[in-house]
Amino acid sequence: GGSTGGGLGANSFAAQCTGSPTTLTGTVLAPNGLDPVPSAELAVWSAAPASLARGVVCENCAVSADVPLASTITGLDGSFVLNLDAVTKSANLVVTVRKARFRTVNAAIAVTACGATSLSGTGVTLPGSSAAADRGLLPTGSAGREG
Repeated sequence: GGSTGGGLGANSFAAQCTGSPTTLTGTVLAPNGLDPVPSAELAVWSAAPASLARGVVCENCAVSADVPLASTITGLDGSFVLNLDAVTKSANLVVTVRKARFRTVNAAIAVTACGATSLSGTGVTLPGSSAAADRGLLPTGSAGREG
């Protein structure tokens, strides 16, 4: 899918990496951890976004004050490649995975500058119940490991 992001600032990954792209890659999975999820949103934030509103909400009407630094939509096979070149270089970023009202928030994902960081496991698996619809994971220190 396409991605969004800001301009290429002096402190961006692109400015620091002299032509080598910085990306997040992986596949978003259903709660069973096996089935890929198409059209899920993967977004990167400098800090955790506000919790999703509870109760009945018009998804198209609700305007969030939170705007991600970059985002993309998964393909039909649930896979994604999110280019972070326009994002301000940081050792750790918050990554969210969302489909409708189900969202996983991953705090402090370590990003490999000037290369690909592969996300896997719980960090890219959607929650299986409405009670866990906006669950947050503890800081991992590195992608693919839950703390």
